[in-house]
Amino acid sequence: MSTLSIQRPRPTIATRTLARSPAERRVRVPVPVLMRLQPMTARGVIFVTIGDEYRNANVVVYSHVAERDRGPLPTSQLLVLGGRVERED
Repeated sequence: MSTLSIQRPRPTIATRTLARSPAERRVRVPVPVLMRLQPMTARGVIFVTIGDEYRNANVVVYSHVAERDRGPLPTSQLLVLGGRVERED
């Protein structure tokens, strides 16, 4: 049985502003999960594709985070993801 806890809401940003966020900025984004991949060769890393009507983005979930959040991560259709923006140009 899981317990519901009430927490003070933390600010989030919309995916349409994610593209304009500077690199290295810490963000929280509520998004639908489109796909998850956990290749056998990835040493526990999970690759999550998120997106909505404005943007799609790829998220890398490292093994220690995946282990910590193993309840909601594999099954949830909607997640609030927090992390640092990284870009490949």
